[in-house]
Amino acid sequence: TLRRDRSSRFAKDFRTAYFPSVSAGWVLSEESFLKGATSWLNFAKFRVGYGQTGNQEIGNYNAFSTYLSNPETSFYDLTGANSSALQGYELGQFGNSSARWETTTSTNVGLDATFFGGKLEANLDWFTRRTTDMLFPVEVQFTQGRAINPFQNIGEMSNKGVELNLN
Repeated sequence: TLRRDRSSRFAKDFRTAYFPSVSAGWVLSEESFLKGATSWLNFAKFRVGYGQTGNQEIGNYNAFSTYLSNPETSFYDLTGANSSALQGYELGQFGNSSARWETTTSTNVGLDATFFGGKLEANLDWFTRRTTDMLFPVEVQFTQGRAINPFQNIGEMSNKGVELNLN
């Protein structure tokens, strides 16, 4: 499978991303070298999988700096005969036009088996899950204002494990 995702939450050059996946299985218990060879093994299947997914959960307009009107930042025109307040604006959100999709890559290898006429079922899985380009709001210096910080691709995380399920 090849998934193509597109999001308006990223700048034009980073809106589209591709996420592939593939999986396969082999029913070992149907092979001649196992079929009928054991009375205690009823079913056995070996499986493998690989896939990627994307994350775009960064809110709207992350790529753009936005501004807010704020009466506290008003300016006064004292040059004319009538002094009047002019509406002021301040930065509401810092933009990050280089943010791109966060990507999670998962790999798993597993074995499913049934024993003793279906009285015992076992599933064994080995997996890895690695997330790259994690999207996280990074603080900017306070001297740059009090605007909302933009999401940036700064993190990486890895999970690995083995799972065993017996029924």
